[in-house]
Amino acid sequence: GVYPFGFHCMIYYLHTVFGVDTYVILCEFFFVQVIYLHAVLLVMLKLLCKTKYLPYIGVFAYIVGDFWSGQTYSRFYSTLPQEYGMIFVIPSVYFLIRFFQIHKENLKDRETRRILQCFAMAFSLTLAIHFYGTMIAGLCCIGIAVGFCTRFLNKEYFRRIMLTGIISVFLAVLPMGIAFAGGTPLQGSLGWGLSVINGDSSDTEDTSENEAAQKQAMEEMAARLIENTQNS
Repeated sequence: GVYPFGFHCMIYYLHTVFGVDTYVILCEFFFVQVIYLHAVLLVMLKLLCKTKYLPYIGVFAYIVGDFWSGQTYSRFYSTLPQEYGMIFVIPSVYFLIRFFQIHKENLKDRETRRILQCFAMAFSLTLAIHFYGTMIAGLCCIGIAVGFCTRFLNKEYFRRIMLTGIISVFLAVLPMGIAFAGGTPLQGSLGWGLSVINGDSSDTEDTSENEAAQKQAMEEMAARLIENTQNS
């Protein structure tokens, strides 16, 4: 069904191109996610902090600290789309702040276009990987727009950032829109999410059907795995 499969495509690419078994990628790739997540966090803090060493202190405090519930950290020990998408949420914030820091007379420079292109790619990737990441990025973008409200409401800034935002959403939604228009139904979790948003009374029934379909798929996968093991 139709679903933001950006993360799944990346896993499939690593498996197909480099020949690494999928189960190995799923077991080990979380480490790559965590490294990249803290790397982009460091870059973000370098933008915001004027003190040279404060970003490193902040990242170190986040790594060793235990400020929230255990699940906040334990989920990053698994290879999951939602956590992978966080790698691109922070760059979305970074490049949006960088754009609003540009003076008006430099808006037509090549550097400005590159910053907007990077923002479009980062925000688009959040939407292509997991909708939760897009929600977080969207809320952060609203906060940044409020903080830079005088520039955001300026015609030159407003026109550029809105056009970039529309392009970034279009890039991610276009493949899913084409698939849906071609008759491919929404994947189960998307249908469930939309029913919850709409307050549909059939939430429980839909969830039961999805669970039954997932159980059947898991049983078929287990049977194939046993058969392959026996053949080996």
